[in-house]
Amino acid sequence: MSTIVPGYGDTLPKLLIVDPAPDPAAEDRIAGSLHRIGVASRPTGLRAPGQHLFGTRIVSAVGDASWLDREYAEVGRWVRVIVALGPTGWDATLRALAAAGVVPPEPAPGFAPGARLTLTPAGGRPVTVLGIDHPADPDLLADAALDAELAAAQTLAGVSAACGGRG
Repeated sequence: MSTIVPGYGDTLPKLLIVDPAPDPAAEDRIAGSLHRIGVASRPTGLRAPGQHLFGTRIVSAVGDASWLDREYAEVGRWVRVIVALGPTGWDATLRALAAAGVVPPEPAPGFAPGARLTLTPAGGRPVTVLGIDHPADPDLLADAALDAELAAAQTLAGVSAACGGRG
């Protein structure tokens, strides 16, 4: 049986974060970073009561791949930037985009920290995929680096601090 972890955050996001391995410690690091850049109402507990993500949604790539496909199909028209966490998040993102008809170049570029790929869906606005290391390992990605990466994604997506939303 596959594990399904539903997405959380704004239902009309400009910034989408694809986390292939959600765990409480990594989610707290992500929440802390999003709070420091002004798009999360609390510094801990991404899915905790009272937490709101402004212009931002986090989705999982755990288990059934069609779950991520459905999530992207629901919110993709608003998304301007996707942050793919680690190589698994990158691959899951490219598969979800392909399922939505947004086909990456062949061969599809592989994951690398700092990777950037901009694709344009038929009749849609461009979406940029940014690859960053997964925050589960603080030795691989320090808090300051995570903040910088997510702030760059926030700026590129056009999400202002506490921009509102229906988190």
